[in-house]
Amino acid sequence: MLENCLKNHKSCSSYNTKLSEFPTRFIDTESINPKLVNGDGKLGAYTALSYCWGGQTTFTLTSTTEQSFRTGPPLGQFPATLRDAIIITRALGIRYIWIDALCIFQDSDQDWATEAGRMRDVYQGAVVTLAAACASNTHEGILRERQNSTIPKCWLDWRVDDATTARVFLRSGSELWDENFHQSILNTRGWTLQETLLAPRTLWFGQQQFGFECAEGSVSEAGRNIRTAEMYRSKGYIQKLRGQPIPLWRQRLLTLLRDLNTPLPYLSLYLH
Repeated sequence: MLENCLKNHKSCSSYNTKLSEFPTRFIDTESINPKLVNGDGKLGAYTALSYCWGGQTTFTLTSTTEQSFRTGPPLGQFPATLRDAIIITRALGIRYIWIDALCIFQDSDQDWATEAGRMRDVYQGAVVTLAAACASNTHEGILRERQNSTIPKCWLDWRVDDATTARVFLRSGSELWDENFHQSILNTRGWTLQETLLAPRTLWFGQQQFGFECAEGSVSEAGRNIRTAEMYRSKGYIQKLRGQPIPLWRQRLLTLLRDLNTPLPYLSLYLH
């Protein structure tokens, strides 16, 4: 899905982020022990992680832990959600990943203020954002066994040259409804809205399936095309806004409508 988007989607071609400017810091996954490195204004490809912290965690970048992250702790020491994101990044053939807890100093208000202002560019510049919709904290992980269905299993024998080689199990559509993504705990967090909207591409990892979203639409693991119900949450719509400056009269009108507490869906009508 990702490769097809990068190679064939015309509406995504202007956001082919193979050579984006690196964030201030990111994680290099090439070696056995992933380590923290500096961007230094260089260009390259990276992924970004969108996830829920789920409370306090000690596995973060601070002035005390910086040296250990620069050296590179063993992958097994990473909390499951962060570890799985690194494994997925490697599997995608991408070397670098940005994770806020490991790339922003958590004991520095100044660094937080600086890097928070750059998050827009971080998510916009990532080749793809990995959305851990199935995890409520850093320890649950992304790559884990799916819940067993209570519905009796049904399968088809998979035959090659008249020989049965495997079984293909059928799943109930009720296990794959789009609401499983939309109602995930990740989508109950306000700060993840920008991570969803600004990312040119998102790989959603849900409880029962994964999905891919880009400017041309969304597709689930089951092969179903998913349409975003709210226009303003569509990547295609957001990218259209980026490419079309809003005239001054519309900017003034939008300011007036905001002052009148006009709902966001109605505001979007005045952007066309």
